[in-house]
Amino acid sequence: MEVLGITEKALSYYRENVKGNKTITPDQALLKMIRNVSLVKETHPERVKKRLFCTEYAYGNMIIKVNRKKQVFEIVNKSGCFSDQNDWKFPKRRYIELSKELGIKDCKFSKITYSKKNHNRQK
Repeated sequence: MEVLGITEKALSYYRENVKGNKTITPDQALLKMIRNVSLVKETHPERVKKRLFCTEYAYGNMIIKVNRKKQVFEIVNKSGCFSDQNDWKFPKRRYIELSKELGIKDCKFSKITYSKKNHNRQK
């Protein structure tokens, strides 16, 4: 995979600014970054921008910047402000596959998540 680490600064930003990740562990955050970068590379290669010192991956509203050491060093969440979403089609099936492969515990589309939601509604 492309990503080998995540800096404290990027992890802190991710926890504070990306919905549902306030208490995420560094390991799970790294797995999510690996998944997100992989999804962009596989399904939307036009959203990958090579810069002089880093590579930017535009995953939905989020920009993930990976340095030459293959560490996520900056994340920008553009949620709520103008963003170029016209070319983004969320790859749900591949998202679920990669989440399972990588062992991501809080996949929002897994059957466990849905069964919990449905179970709570029935009460």
